[in-house]
Amino acid sequence: MRLTQILMSAALFAILAFPAAANEYADAITKHAESVKSWLSDDAVQGTLKAQKDEYAGEHDRSLFVLDKKWKKEFKNEPGPIISAVMDNDLSAFLKQKKEESQGIYAEILVLNERGLGAGMSDVTEDYRYGRAMAVDVKSGV
Repeated sequence: MRLTQILMSAALFAILAFPAAANEYADAITKHAESVKSWLSDDAVQGTLKAQKDEYAGEHDRSLFVLDKKWKKEFKNEPGPIISAVMDNDLSAFLKQKKEESQGIYAEILVLNERGLGAGMSDVTEDYRYGRAMAVDVKSGV
């Protein structure tokens, strides 16, 4: 399973939020990023990403675009089956718990699958599809 392409937006934003004070906070940021990286081994993360890899393996990009449009419609109106499937999964429960435990460090946490779709979220976002360009390679940090 390819776990290297995910977005842990909170960790990324924490690293990028303090460029001017990077030297002063470098150790704390590095320690925090390592802590967030350890989340990847959790069964909720791995299980959800594997299930979504299998589910979306044959999907054409056009059908993912359609899913994103449906998500946006549910977001504007009332959550339906697409939003519920993500927000009620084990990964989202895990991320909600991590956000709550952070005591306000995170505004939101989301993990993308390798197709750039929101696999799990601490809070519902307006977008479902972020695209591959938004995925972060955890090993290289790119």
